[in-house]
Amino acid sequence: MKKKLFIISSEKISSPDGKDFYCDNIDMQSTPEKLNKHFDVHVISKKTKKVKSKQIKINSINISENIFKYIIQIIKTRNETNSKYLIVSISPYTFFASLVLWIFKKKPYVYLRSNGFEEYKVLLGSIGYFMYFLMFSIISNFSILIACREHILNGKKGFTVKPSLLDEKWASNI
Repeated sequence: MKKKLFIISSEKISSPDGKDFYCDNIDMQSTPEKLNKHFDVHVISKKTKKVKSKQIKINSINISENIFKYIIQIIKTRNETNSKYLIVSISPYTFFASLVLWIFKKKPYVYLRSNGFEEYKVLLGSIGYFMYFLMFSIISNFSILIACREHILNGKKGFTVKPSLLDEKWASNI
């Protein structure tokens, strides 16, 4: 029996027919699909009504309309044994998700696809940089970091994957 892997993201996913799921981010499509070969993958993410372009071909996707339903989905996983958690990027949603996991003594992997310090600084100025710094500092104390470039780890211990898109070589050495 495969281990369960919960992929937690703040990417927006649509489901126009209630059966098929779509996103716009190639990582959000390819990562669950490739890892589904080795794990029983379950995705927890945000819902959007805007139709997206890339279909995600896995069986278990839970999309939440708001932060409360999102957190409830994560709480529901607390009694899962022999499971792993992969948080994709640090955002306010995934920050709260990681705190819930920490409360339930779960140690997630956090996959950093880009430099959040710079992104938050561009979006919100100095306050954005400080906000990301707080989220990153807290999460990095109880998580295993994975980044697509060494500098994204910001001096913290973690792993790097190259290229930034998880490929067959990475998948062969889970």
